[in-house]
Amino acid sequence: MKRLEGLATALVTPMYPNGSIDWESFGKVIGEQLQAGVKILVPVATTGEGPTITIKEHLDIIAEARELAPSVHLMAGTGSNSTSEALELSRGAKERGADSLLVVSPYYNKPSDNGIWDYYEQIAKIGLPIYLYDIPGRTARGLDAELIIKMAKVGVISGMKWASGDFGQLQEVLREAPKNFSVFSGDDALTLPMMALGGHGVVSVTSNVYPGDMRALVEFMLVNDLESARHYQKRLQTVMELMFVETNPVPVKTVLAGLSLIESPTVRSPLAPLESGSLEKLRRYFGFWFWASYSLN
Repeated sequence: MKRLEGLATALVTPMYPNGSIDWESFGKVIGEQLQAGVKILVPVATTGEGPTITIKEHLDIIAEARELAPSVHLMAGTGSNSTSEALELSRGAKERGADSLLVVSPYYNKPSDNGIWDYYEQIAKIGLPIYLYDIPGRTARGLDAELIIKMAKVGVISGMKWASGDFGQLQEVLREAPKNFSVFSGDDALTLPMMALGGHGVVSVTSNVYPGDMRALVEFMLVNDLESARHYQKRLQTVMELMFVETNPVPVKTVLAGLSLIESPTVRSPLAPLESGSLEKLRRYFGFWFWASYSLN
């Protein structure tokens, strides 16, 4: 299998103020990605609020993304803290046209290495490439490089989204995993240094707002044009930081609403609107026009 690489946008799931999904805005978001030439889209992962949407909504979003973007690589988020739920989501994603699966390691219940292996092995039997998502800040435990490499060598996983921040783990995986194994950054701000070490792309939040610039950064790194990539890193650095001024995806949905790309910045509980201090940081950066329909009170 050819290695997957490049910019992958972790799509937001737009919602109306009543919490229902705003399909019109979802279409606008995908349209912007296609116009910018993004070739990999990632619906219903963390940025798409996968943990709080229903299974039916989850699968409907994947189906809609496939219909709106028939020619891109669709990497659907289907991980869970329950293997049975992850299997249901993964089977449903395959039926609705997903090309691969982004599968977070099970969160909250802190399984052993044997439990992690069983989880990924069962999902792999569905027959789609799996991109493991290691994010210990959200899952309560990280994955050792040795375990990741073992699963890669036997074909249980085809790649990973690296969000541990552990450069030692990263370098060991890049050194020991099969040549066609893909490693994507899960942190926009670390994309450049991660790719400088041999990584292959990023699953990006920032590219919801600036897909063209993020694509340029990644593509320059893929051809080892560090000087050009640095230009885009410097250009995007502040935006990357603002996208995580509070828990993702609250800031990015607020920015997209300010840009009128989605109708509302609504997030589903237990997520909540930005605090006033965070709103003020965005206000100072993007300008007063951004806040025509918002209040800091």
